[in-house]
Amino acid sequence: VYELVGVAEAVANRGYVHVYVRRRDGIEFERVDVGTVDPCVAVRVDFEADEGAKQSLVLVAAHLPAGDAVDGRRQILSRVLRKLGDRGMERVLLIGDMNMNRDAEANQLCDDLQLKEERYEGFSWGVPGNRFYEDMAGGGRGLRKDRVFFGEKVWAKAHLVGLCEQF
Repeated sequence: VYELVGVAEAVANRGYVHVYVRRRDGIEFERVDVGTVDPCVAVRVDFEADEGAKQSLVLVAAHLPAGDAVDGRRQILSRVLRKLGDRGMERVLLIGDMNMNRDAEANQLCDDLQLKEERYEGFSWGVPGNRFYEDMAGGGRGLRKDRVFFGEKVWAKAHLVGLCEQF
């Protein structure tokens, strides 16, 4: 059973961010207040590790503005991460549609915010044979708009799935 933890409107993209958490023994969670202005939902997840010790992380899901909004994307993430405090920052798992077309932007964000990035193989947007919009023309090999970032006390592994849908 999955429980809806929170929803945030991504006004710039005409969409929403939803976060669901699976209810299981040994897992507790609660929404973290990061305000209502930014297109992000945060949830602290406490769970039992293999040895029975309690561990925790803060999952932040985001849907950031597209286009040339490099500074805007950085400002949103900086603002949200500051609200987590030092402990939350080092235990953050930041995922979602970051709308970063260039790896250089992601690299700079990691340097500025003391994060690491896990890169999946392939591209999540505009790949040949998978048009998100019916009239979308192929534009090369694709873009890596969806990103996975994490703090110093978290490790992430990312895999891209679902590239077979065609319109």
